[in-house]
Amino acid sequence: MNLQEKFEQEYKTAPLTITQKLVYPHFVINYSEEFDLFYSVFNLDKNNTFCDEVGTEALDALLSGIAIKQSTCEIPLLVTKQDLDLIYSLETSNPIINLDEQYQTLQ
Repeated sequence: MNLQEKFEQEYKTAPLTITQKLVYPHFVINYSEEFDLFYSVFNLDKNNTFCDEVGTEALDALLSGIAIKQSTCEIPLLVTKQDLDLIYSLETSNPIINLDEQYQTLQ
């Protein structure tokens, strides 16, 4: 297996950690109707927000990118009920770790 194949396999199988509880830091996903693109935002705290990734037309690719980042930083994706329904409807190849279902909290 070459390096590209190994990366693609990790990209598709990295677990995505989600929560609906407000914790800092966290990622959030957004959609721009003007540009018809999904993007993610990294919120370090209430006052420090960074645009993390822009220009992804496919939400599952954006989620896989966040999952890869989470594998090194353990920062959850903060989701709304609407986000949660959308994520579960995608049938993404990334396993989903829902911190709320596991009764875990991040400090």
